[in-house]
Amino acid sequence: MYGRYVCEKPYELTKVDKIFQTMYSYAALLKDGIVKTFGILDCKEYCVKEELYDIVDIRSTRTAFAALRKDKCVITWGYSEGEKISMELLRNVKNLYSNSCGFIVQKEDYSIVSWGMNKPIRIVDNVKSIRYTNNDIAILKNDGTVIGEIDGLTDVVSIYSTKDTFVALKKDRSVISWGKYSWILNENIPDRKSTRLNSSHSSVS
Repeated sequence: MYGRYVCEKPYELTKVDKIFQTMYSYAALLKDGIVKTFGILDCKEYCVKEELYDIVDIRSTRTAFAALRKDKCVITWGYSEGEKISMELLRNVKNLYSNSCGFIVQKEDYSIVSWGMNKPIRIVDNVKSIRYTNNDIAILKNDGTVIGEIDGLTDVVSIYSTKDTFVALKKDRSVISWGKYSWILNENIPDRKSTRLNSSHSSVS
């Protein structure tokens, strides 16, 4: 490993399982569950080095890392684009996800906690599925309501996403879309007829 933000001389690592990156930093997950970091977001600078053991997964945004440990705790370091998350909310975690601006954890009770994306922390129960784009998330609850940038949708059966856009399919088979390249199609949502939102696409179910 070498480069302006890594180290002055090439640095070699062995027994590396996976490598993750932000804009200017790397995190190498070794086969023994230890994490080695390089660049601006060095874990030693954030006082989390001693906590990065038994790691099973790592996710990153443009400016931060989050690591899931075997004991189901999540460790974070870097610059969060939004409200700071409490460690109490990062326990009993089942799965960890991220897009370019924020993180999402699915807890053992299937509730969802999201933070970053320049938005307040969201805690949502009774979650059916999640879809996320580069910059945003949409959470579909079991009752058919949607939590996200387009709060207020009801009777939704499923949500789909690309890297920039969401589409929701409703019970009456109508479709609502929103995102960077879409306009809100449902005229029943006040003041949202032509909303355009700046929004890695993926899904959580």
